[in-house]
Amino acid sequence: MIALHHRKDQKIFVFGLGLSGISSVNALLKGKAIVYAWDDSSETRDSSELNDKIIKDPRSIDFSDIDALILSPGIPIDYPNPHWIVEIANKNKVTIIGDIQLFLDEISISKVPIKTIFVTGTNGKSTTVSIIYHLLKSMKVDVQLGGNIGVNGVLELEYPKKNSVYLIEISSFQIELTPRLKPDIAVLLNISPDHLDRHKDIKNYSMIKSKIFLLQNKGDTAIIGVDDENTVRISNEIKKEINTIRISRNKEVKNGIWGLDGSIITNLDNKKLTMRKLFQNKSLAGEHNFQNILASIAVLRSLGYILDDYEEGFQSYSGLKYRMEVIGYLKNICFVNDSKATNAEAAREAIISCDNIYWILGGLEKDDGINQIKNSFKNIKKAYLIGSSIKSFSKTLLEKDIDYEICVTLDVAIKNSIFDALKNKFKSTILFSPACASYDQFKNYEERGGAFNGYIKDYIE
Repeated sequence: MIALHHRKDQKIFVFGLGLSGISSVNALLKGKAIVYAWDDSSETRDSSELNDKIIKDPRSIDFSDIDALILSPGIPIDYPNPHWIVEIANKNKVTIIGDIQLFLDEISISKVPIKTIFVTGTNGKSTTVSIIYHLLKSMKVDVQLGGNIGVNGVLELEYPKKNSVYLIEISSFQIELTPRLKPDIAVLLNISPDHLDRHKDIKNYSMIKSKIFLLQNKGDTAIIGVDDENTVRISNEIKKEINTIRISRNKEVKNGIWGLDGSIITNLDNKKLTMRKLFQNKSLAGEHNFQNILASIAVLRSLGYILDDYEEGFQSYSGLKYRMEVIGYLKNICFVNDSKATNAEAAREAIISCDNIYWILGGLEKDDGINQIKNSFKNIKKAYLIGSSIKSFSKTLLEKDIDYEICVTLDVAIKNSIFDALKNKFKSTILFSPACASYDQFKNYEERGGAFNGYIKDYIE
């Protein structure tokens, strides 16, 4: 764990006692700060095992005496309404930041030469950072992975060593709480509607994502996907002095890397270079992974490596858990766990990568539901609806003349989809790609994915 020495003797209030909150408390205490903490949930406060000297209701203390409020990413700052703790902090002119800003402030004063790589985007960021991490580890690089990916909170990482690489997945919520974000290498993969209940509209959501490049300058690298209109606009606004690499799945780009017929093409050397044919790794198969591969190559290139240095790492990559993960087979059926698809666009990537799909979907609906991907349903044989999104999703499926069944719960959906798929002799995919958040029936997408695997193990060969 990183001790936050730069906050020594300061009075810091930590609000929200999840992963990032607890690690913030511990890192601040290790750095000899004076720490207070609170969570809206009494159950969470009790389970935190923090003593009464630390657990303090912020309404019971003089908040004007607080040096900084460390806020958990899930807490609204302004939209739809600021959380009451935000109002208290604003009233008392207390700075509001998150654990990633604490991390960056601490490593900046260490003066140790390191590299920071930050990756964001609506979809694909977890897969991309996991690929980059695997490639660097395969070359024996001292790389540490943390942030939104859930492996480690950033403050759980080790203190900087010379030439360490910090690889951080960062969400829009975390970017809001990181006002001094300045990565050596910043990656923005894509933007599609997501979290609009927190960010109001796509324009504001895009603006927040674009802040990953805002403080970069000469010597830094910006890597940006340009396959959607929002990222194209942001790409054109990046400062000219920043080394910018554009990536695209299917079209030539200026100063960038793109895909063509399974090969990687680049013109970064003032002449077109065709890298060798992509490897046959099932964990990296599918159109949805192509942008992740391109971004990974762009990052490795920015660090000074060539394809020969890390191509074997691509071949040994085993994939991200619960993202297009093949679980097993039953006769003509392949079971694919894509629980990490928490929005429609992520589910679309899975749908277009599979054939003869019996699609299990549903949960806590986001934004426009599955309307935005309704023209991608040609591979779906039948859909099985679960969770609170049933009414909305059934309407969209009916509009597109997709056969569907209301199952309500995951176990029923699995049972019924297997029954239907076995009636046909052609090779089929039972795809669990919810296109929703999990919070109506599960704690998170990991718990949801684990439940799917648990049910499937009783069926697979």
